[in-house]
Amino acid sequence: MSGFVIDASVALKWFWAEAHSAEARLLREQGHDLHAPDYILIEISAVICQRVRRRLLTAEQGRLSLRAVSGLPIALISSTDLLPNAAELALDSGCSCYDALYLSLAVAQQTQVVTDDQRFIRTMRNTAYSQNLIWVGDLGATS
Repeated sequence: MSGFVIDASVALKWFWAEAHSAEARLLREQGHDLHAPDYILIEISAVICQRVRRRLLTAEQGRLSLRAVSGLPIALISSTDLLPNAAELALDSGCSCYDALYLSLAVAQQTQVVTDDQRFIRTMRNTAYSQNLIWVGDLGATS
């Protein structure tokens, strides 16, 4: 069993069938230890609400999804505790503070952030932190 930090772009793939949902599900099915800053709950909830407002989900589907958020198999780490290192990492690398929360956790745990955020991956490509990121689409080959 191994561990990963996952971001909201990956966790949301557990809710709806979309590109790379199968790879995201592998993280759960193969028994990986999954971690994330507690901020992930806010990000996921915001996307669910946005999908309801855009009429991509009914209000009832949104409510069911929001209730499911609290049961996700992710060990949550305090964003407040991660923030000092994350802010420094964001300043050094040019990524957002939000992305740096995930990356800071991965660095601390000596693992990788699994993401579907291509901008995040591009931003980090030529930095010392590039080895701490993995694109969700590559999971089928590496899990």
